Amino acid sequence: MWPETYAVAEIKFFRHMVKQALQDSSHLKCLQLLAGVLACKDFSVYSMKTIVMRPLNTVPVSWWHRRYFVLQLMDILEQLLFSLEE
Repeated sequence: MWPETYAVAEIKFFRHMVKQALQDSSHLKCLQLLAGVLACKDFSVYSMKTIVMRPLNTVPVSWWHRRYFVLQLMDILEQLLFSLEE
């Protein structure tokens, strides 16, 4: 019996996003910043992936341009806040 895991699907999703991203995409900068800041806190990797995967899945790739970096970061942090409040 295999344990339930989504690791392969997550890897495929992130690889797909990398292929779709524009050259000056800010999604990796958002991920790196959040990972660095929140790594010191008690957030699980699962929580972080879920919060970051939502905008990657719903926001058009063209909106991940560096000029929208602050807006995307604010959106991700807002989702984190909603998760914490629940």
